[in-house]
Amino acid sequence: MSDLKGDVSGFLKSMDYLNLATVSREWRPLVHTVAYASDGAVAYFSTDRRSRKMEHISANPYVAYTVDSDSRDWAHMKGVQMQAKGSFVTDPLEQKKARDLMIAKFPMIANMPRDNNSVLVKLEPIECDYLDYSRGFGHSDRIKYV
Repeated sequence: MSDLKGDVSGFLKSMDYLNLATVSREWRPLVHTVAYASDGAVAYFSTDRRSRKMEHISANPYVAYTVDSDSRDWAHMKGVQMQAKGSFVTDPLEQKKARDLMIAKFPMIANMPRDNNSVLVKLEPIECDYLDYSRGFGHSDRIKYV
């Protein structure tokens, strides 16, 4: 059996966008598409501090997200369905690390002007269902991180 955490890490590194589910203070769900970079199973993204994502994560840090390969051939479909805890990156060393990961993945952002309303968000994995239909239609493995 392969190293499933390694498979998830590799899959996350190979993809560009995740669909982040958050919940408002009024218990209303919302899904946000964000570009991200990852370090292992930890995902980072940048957003405006005035966004609904920030408002929701401030009220309830527990989130879920999906990352999917876009294939019409279901026999090759792969995906991650992750439960995670979101937090704001405040440590300067971790901010640099997250920015470096984002720039390595999306070089065009290196020349973008800094936005004082931008914040970095860290998504720490809790539990994941890793879908890999190449192992059989509907195949998934559950992985606990915490």
